[in-house]
Amino acid sequence: MKRAGSVVLTVLIAICLLVACVGASLAIVCADPIALRVVASVHPEWDDQQQSVARAISRTTLRYVAALPFGGTAQAPRVNRDTLDVFSDADESGQGGTAVAPYTTDELAHLRDVRVTFGAVFGLALGAAVVAVILVALWVRRATGRRALFVGGIVTMAVPALIALALGVAFDWFFELFHRVLYPQGNWQFAGDSLLITLFPADYWSTMGMIWMGVLFVLGALLFVWGLLLVLRHRRRASV
Repeated sequence: MKRAGSVVLTVLIAICLLVACVGASLAIVCADPIALRVVASVHPEWDDQQQSVARAISRTTLRYVAALPFGGTAQAPRVNRDTLDVFSDADESGQGGTAVAPYTTDELAHLRDVRVTFGAVFGLALGAAVVAVILVALWVRRATGRRALFVGGIVTMAVPALIALALGVAFDWFFELFHRVLYPQGNWQFAGDSLLITLFPADYWSTMGMIWMGVLFVLGALLFVWGLLLVLRHRRRASV
């Protein structure tokens, strides 16, 4: 019975550590330095003016969706139609070509849905982090606590490794499955010339997904090393 309780506690701490690291890694990759660099990297054909406009709109959009939606005080991103003229492929006389329009009602609705998703992830991650800190603080001097850090690190490395493999092998399938599960209402598909797809094409999400999994893997490795060091130190002390 005691052993079963130890296993349950180990699993609980490991899961809490994984969820906490998911939220932390998501916050890291959504920060301006990483997210905006990826926007620029997937559009090497854009000139300096286009890159500047894209950074400004992307920054506003990402800060909106990555905010905790408590109170609904954040403003949805507003884009001036004239600002988007830099993305038009019209000729020098201004004739022909395709103009990129501001965010449509459907795009803004999807951004609100994504914002709610981010809020849920960050909320769960914060709660999991609090539980993990309390349990680790209470049990780190015992074998169960040390083992939980070790196991939590392994799990937090294994999960992103498997997801990264799925992204590399079948990104389109994984991306569609992800959206169908989280947004079954279906308002996540947009035309190729829409502003949302213009700024954040599939290459953007595949790159960001890999970076996110990489950061999550690193956090898992840190937990693994921490747990391993505690286990080894305890064994050395026990052998003296």
